Amino acid sequence: MNLNPDILNYPVAPNEKGKTAIELLTYAIGPLIEFIQQDSIRNWGIVIDKFDQYSMVLTFDEESNRSPYVITEILNDYYMRLKETGINPYLPIIEPFDSSFKINTAVVFKGKKFKAVLNRDETRLLNELLNPEKTTLINVGKGKNQFYVSAGNMKTDMKIVMRKNKKPYVDVHIKVKGFIEESQKSIHQNRELKEYEKTASKFMNSRTKKFLERLQELNVDPLGLGLNFQAKYGMTEKEINKWEEIYPKIEFRVKSEVKLKGTGTMYLNNYKILFFLINTTVKALF
Repeated sequence: MNLNPDILNYPVAPNEKGKTAIELLTYAIGPLIEFIQQDSIRNWGIVIDKFDQYSMVLTFDEESNRSPYVITEILNDYYMRLKETGINPYLPIIEPFDSSFKINTAVVFKGKKFKAVLNRDETRLLNELLNPEKTTLINVGKGKNQFYVSAGNMKTDMKIVMRKNKKPYVDVHIKVKGFIEESQKSIHQNRELKEYEKTASKFMNSRTKKFLERLQELNVDPLGLGLNFQAKYGMTEKEINKWEEIYPKIEFRVKSEVKLKGTGTMYLNNYKILFFLINTTVKALF
């Protein structure tokens, strides 16, 4: 095929005839590579925002899907969520976009009943809570105080606390390890890094609590808190009904611990960058 790329008779534009797959790929992603190299810290974020949502090739593969906005679901898990009483289904939304498509939102259900479409930020939060092992870039603050945390190690633990004669609550503990990807300010001392950790932790607390209350308002439970309740207190009809009464009113207490190692320039190595560009532009080959 390298000697005669036209042997497979793929339909291509006239200016693409006679070119190998590698030549076509280089032609397609060359401008993006040059753009990133001009200012890797600033321009990588721009590329993520503009192109990360449009590729369907390998989009739902766990190894290749690095986008925080593309939420995956497999058939047997979806079927389980339809049948179980303590957890609700969700699905990604694939939308046509010009001659391509985008995947950056999701829909949540109560059993088989449609409840709501999650917006882009809500979908990202659901993805982070369901898949904390994913590397994600967290935007903290605004204006001069804005900075990005590259979270390469994230753990989430949720426990339902039932106390006698006291209001029940969900104890949500989030641990994040990463580094500052980009900041409007220079960081010179460890004391300043601690301030960034404190600010990021408060931000994580606020956005997570708000999102959990949003799910509670919709009366949907894609995180499976109901299953946790059943595992601890029983699966009888009485306990299931009890949780249905508790969930709409339960309090969420969120505590986040953000540990920053320092500053960095890119949270993905060159191979991952190349794979991302291949993933988002591979349609140019077909």
